[in-house]
Amino acid sequence: MEKMLSQVEVMGDKEDLLYWTPSELNLHEWQQAELLGPFGMENPFPKLYSPYDGQVRISPMGKNGRHVKIDLGSSTLLGFGAADLISDRDSLTGWVYRPRVDTWHNVISLQLVLEKMVTL
Repeated sequence: MEKMLSQVEVMGDKEDLLYWTPSELNLHEWQQAELLGPFGMENPFPKLYSPYDGQVRISPMGKNGRHVKIDLGSSTLLGFGAADLISDRDSLTGWVYRPRVDTWHNVISLQLVLEKMVTL
C-alpha cells in the first residue's frame, strides 16, 4: 500500500474560473458584474481566466523589482511579488486574474491583478 500511495500524483484543488480575456473587460462591464456581490464565503469572488498566447512584455514595478507589469498588448496585468515566477514561462498556458476598481487622484480605473499562472 505504501508503494501504491507513493506513486499517486497530487492534483491541485479544482477551481471555478470564468473565461474572460482582459482585452474584453472594461470598467463599466466590471461594475455591472460587481452587482452580483457582496462576495464572501457563500458567494466567492469571481476569478477570471485568459489563455497565454506567448506574446507578453514584462516590466519591473516598484523600487525593489519584486512586482511586475505584464503587458498583454491591449491590457495589463499587475503581478505583485511575481517577478521570480514570471521569468519561467516555458510551461505557461494561461493567467488567472482578478479585477479590482482603483481610485487614484480622483480617477477611477480598473486594475487586473494576477492571482495565479496556469501551467502544464
